[in-house]
Amino acid sequence: MKKEKLNLDKYFTLNPEYRQEWTKRDVEIKDSVGRMIYSGKDIEAPVNWSNMAVQIVASKYMYAGNEKNKPLEKSVKQLIHRVVDTLANEGYSQGIFSKEGSKNFYDKLFDLVFKQATSFNSPVWFNVGLNKHYGVRENRGPLEKASHWAVDKSGKISNEVDAYERPQGSACFIQSIEDNMESILTHAKKEGMLFKYGSGTGTNFSTLRGSNEPLSGGGVASGKISFLRIYDALAGRIQSGGKTRRAAKMVITDDNHPDFLRFILWKVNEEKKALWLSANPEWGPRNPMDLESEAYKTVDGQNGNNSVRLSNGFMEAALKSEEWDLWFKTKDKLKAEKEISLKDYKDDRYLPDKRFIKKITNKRKTINAGDALELIARAAYVTGDPGVQYDTTINEWHTCPNSGRINASNPCSEFMFIDDSACNLASLNLEKFSSKERLLDLESFENAVKTTIIGQEILVGYSSYPSKEIAENSNKFRPLGLGFTNLGAVLMSKGIPYDSDEGRAIASAVTSLMTATAYETSAELASHLGAFEEFEKNKEPMLNVIKKHQEHTKKIKKMDISGLEEVLNEAEKIWKRVVEQGEKYGFRIHR
Repeated sequence: MKKEKLNLDKYFTLNPEYRQEWTKRDVEIKDSVGRMIYSGKDIEAPVNWSNMAVQIVASKYMYAGNEKNKPLEKSVKQLIHRVVDTLANEGYSQGIFSKEGSKNFYDKLFDLVFKQATSFNSPVWFNVGLNKHYGVRENRGPLEKASHWAVDKSGKISNEVDAYERPQGSACFIQSIEDNMESILTHAKKEGMLFKYGSGTGTNFSTLRGSNEPLSGGGVASGKISFLRIYDALAGRIQSGGKTRRAAKMVITDDNHPDFLRFILWKVNEEKKALWLSANPEWGPRNPMDLESEAYKTVDGQNGNNSVRLSNGFMEAALKSEEWDLWFKTKDKLKAEKEISLKDYKDDRYLPDKRFIKKITNKRKTINAGDALELIARAAYVTGDPGVQYDTTINEWHTCPNSGRINASNPCSEFMFIDDSACNLASLNLEKFSSKERLLDLESFENAVKTTIIGQEILVGYSSYPSKEIAENSNKFRPLGLGFTNLGAVLMSKGIPYDSDEGRAIASAVTSLMTATAYETSAELASHLGAFEEFEKNKEPMLNVIKKHQEHTKKIKKMDISGLEEVLNEAEKIWKRVVEQGEKYGFRIHR
């Protein structure tokens, strides 16, 4: 039976506010020593946009065309129209809404973006609509393979797609890697293509064997950090989306990997080199605080965010200062476990973990978990890395555990899901939904969540992806991410300290309301378009996670803060509906 189109009229209200006065400005961006990075003349922008906002949008997102210094897009209006019009038409093409619904969607989404109330992730502004509006196509030779994969409306997957006709709309990727040379080298190519089109990627490299482990062809492995150096150099040479932004990259290690301690100390040791070079002008420019200086370009590890995955078992051992084993990846190939004298353990200045090892065999190293946690804290104090991802807790909140565990995240860790998956992100500006009278305008906030979520749902099917596996998983799971910004500004406007119980209660309440509204929209989409393909396989654990959200919302303290109780009561009502609708229809998209 043919499903009727989703009636979205109630989500949208025609609002001609974006037709108000615009102005033209000359914008320039210079680096720390005054060199011109970007110069734009007569850039049209809304009157109430700050110069900083116009600088960022003009330099990063406006399409510059093919002629140097003759931008094709010179107006914020052109940019917003290119993206919003493409999504509105694609939503109609996908059967999500009618022609009238498409028009309403266009008006509402244009209005939200114009008011800076919502925005999609960078690749959307880089890529979406360039083919439809300007005829841009991927430039490749007749024998050159297409760089991206996509799923058509019949469900067929193919790499015979143009990367602009089916643009890369996701900013966040999680990729797997196997412990063989073909996978290691292919991984570099996949990362490079993601950076080219403005996205970031994260990988847990714990599948790679540690240093000094045996190789099948004889000899010993150089260890995963030797390959991380190569990937880091690649990221440093490819600017995100061909613009001024650095490539975004997450590098992850498990707490039981044999190179765990070396990974923790990697950036600290590289930082020492950079500081020494910066402090000695005869070896390079004296500019210790500039990450673009020659000193920092000379050392490794500057282009990625490093994180360690810590299990509950490790944390418990660390609190008790107990021993902790780091297992070699080749341990299962050995019949017997033989102890090795630390005097005979191969080590040099590039392998700094020997002094922390309590004992070593041909299967594992044993360290003190408390010492390791101390090293993590000290390293993070010096360089900001490594970050910590709590592996056990993350997987307890996993919505699709029957399809695989969560091993990694995207570069900023707001997206955590199975390997070889992608997520398009969007963010709401809380300041646009708060006023002196109310903590949050519930109706406008919820409508903005729904409008943005629908736009992201359209992007899932419209986008292309850098590998067959990611294209398949994106269409099977349809993950996406929605967050918010300017929480600090809202708290300050209410006279509430950021680091306070009151501030945390407001953050929790707003997050709950946003998440509940997103899932309610997902359930409604599922009632018309069907649930995501892997839902039935994960129905029970996913509904359990939904109920955990519902339960934890009730635990948020209804403190004496004007408007907080209103937000929490609304969130509780919506979560109740989400459970009911999810059990009946499932969910179309999630995260």
